Amino acid sequence: MELRAEWRSTGDTENAIVFIDDDNNTVRRAIVGDEKALRAFLNDLLSMESGWEEMQVSDSRRDPASWGYLIMARANTGEVLEMDPVMFWHNIAIHFRMKGTDAWVRPQTSGAA
Repeated sequence: MELRAEWRSTGDTENAIVFIDDDNNTVRRAIVGDEKALRAFLNDLLSMESGWEEMQVSDSRRDPASWGYLIMARANTGEVLEMDPVMFWHNIAIHFRMKGTDAWVRPQTSGAA
């Protein structure tokens, strides 16, 4: 069973990272889409395997659309499958830039040139 991950939003403050079974397009797992989870989704999808605040996935929420508007979808390899660029940058601004933080993990530099 291959799972893809999707960043979905029902508004500016309600976000979820949902993991969807590609075979039957059903949500298997959902994580609260807070700043930390969104940063992991964008930078290191494999780090999302465990240790996150889980959301209940009832039978009525197996349809990915029930989790809101699709902002970005990624394959389990990390490849970007689909993205709404307007909603993506809007949400990056709201969840990171307006708070003075960055969505991406930058490599450490030694300072030596």
